Amino acid sequence: MLNLRLQTIYNLINEGMIVADIGTDHAFLPIELVSNGKCKTVYACDINEGPLKNAHENIKKHGLIENIKTIKSDGLNSLDKEVDVVVIAGMGFYSAKEILENAKERLNKFKQIIVQVNNDVSLFRKWISDNNFTIKNEKIVKVGNHFYTIIEFNTNYSKSLSEFEINYGCILLKEKSKEFLEFLEYRLKKLENIYSKLSDSNKKIEINKEISNTNKLIKELYGK
Repeated sequence: MLNLRLQTIYNLINEGMIVADIGTDHAFLPIELVSNGKCKTVYACDINEGPLKNAHENIKKHGLIENIKTIKSDGLNSLDKEVDVVVIAGMGFYSAKEILENAKERLNKFKQIIVQVNNDVSLFRKWISDNNFTIKNEKIVKVGNHFYTIIEFNTNYSKSLSEFEINYGCILLKEKSKEFLEFLEYRLKKLENIYSKLSDSNKKIEINKEISNTNKLIKELYGK
């Protein structure tokens, strides 16, 4: 059974697609996709031998060797041309960015590109915006004490995002989910905690502005 982060990614993938899971680790997502009949063929990819071996053993244990193929790969350029969907999840922004940059000329060939970075989500949105790509879907989930943002984008032309949309997510701002409210409240508490420990007056002014903006956003979106 997948955790909420992986389940959310699973839910975003269209049925019948050929999927490549980059940085697959234990191949939990590929196994779930094939076991449930959502996808017939999935590539489980990783740059390191250890995780790839773990993935292979897991796939074998579930009797899915014929449907899930393991590939040692540091990105997208080793993928078969038949791949419809690319999932890049569970890594830092700069690692994900490097993978996407190195295969930029191939990105328009994929039907879905789904990315979840563990940090610097706003930088990832900025990268999408700077390339005039389109954010098609965005979900935020909480697993334990961590919030994860999952973004699906494509290479269709889109106007640049505003700084506000880059920081908070254009779709998250529209959908106003309860998870997004939880994230904003978490962010507010974190900012208030930082503010209480600061001695630098200029930094305090900067953080206080963020606190004010976050409070304003919560009130505007949720009436709180």
